[in-house]
Amino acid sequence: MISPRSHGWLLVGLLLASAVYGLAADRRLVNHSPTGFDTRSETPCRVEAEERTVRGISLEPFIHHGQSVTILRGYYACHPVARGDLVVYRYAGHATPILKVVKAIPGDTFALEPAEDGTGVRLTINGQLAKTSQGIPYTMDERNSRMLALYARDYHGVIPEQAVLILGNQPGGSLDSIRFGLVGQRELLGKAEPSG
Repeated sequence: MISPRSHGWLLVGLLLASAVYGLAADRRLVNHSPTGFDTRSETPCRVEAEERTVRGISLEPFIHHGQSVTILRGYYACHPVARGDLVVYRYAGHATPILKVVKAIPGDTFALEPAEDGTGVRLTINGQLAKTSQGIPYTMDERNSRMLALYARDYHGVIPEQAVLILGNQPGGSLDSIRFGLVGQRELLGKAEPSG
């Protein structure tokens, strides 16, 4: 996890509200580099694919509880993280990783602004309201936005190199960057793709 410069990270939230995945049903190695090699070195680019079952509702209705996803472990050793990627991240050493969507990548700007209707704080990315897959703006109360506000202040509202902002699909946030801040790209376990 990327720590704010002047504050430690805060452990907040329950895994029950997050999209997590269960036991592997199938595991195989696949080659995901067009050349067969990591573009940053001459080592083979090997990605381990495994089928998992999602447990939790933080990505509803985009990804459903009980839905199967394919996890591509090691994918980001050979590929850059892209905005919109579905990623697997192990939060604060928990045994069960969480599944989230990359909403901002290095160089993107982000800010927390009061909602026009006074209902809380809204997240903007690159000057636009950040929205769920249904087009609903992410809106949180001030207390829940404190951690991300520290990152916005310490990094002057710009996602630093090798960091990403990841979110669930719930308008009020879930166990995601709203609660724990920015995440280091090297901490991502892999990319996920809905199965079937």
